[in-house]
Amino acid sequence: MRRVSFQAARVEKGKIVERDDNIYNNLDEMEARLKYLIVNKSGDWGFEEIKNA
Repeated sequence: MRRVSFQAARVEKGKIVERDDNIYNNLDEMEARLKYLIVNKSGDWGFEEIKNA
């Protein structure tokens, strides 16, 4: 089975301009981190899939 991980990324004008240092495999951790990034770092944050992390 293929392992899929995710990393938070901030986007401006359709391009990734910043990435979070952490990689997540757990939905609860991802949701908590996303809320933190939006509140404390502002910007348009989301997650991108990291293959073979």
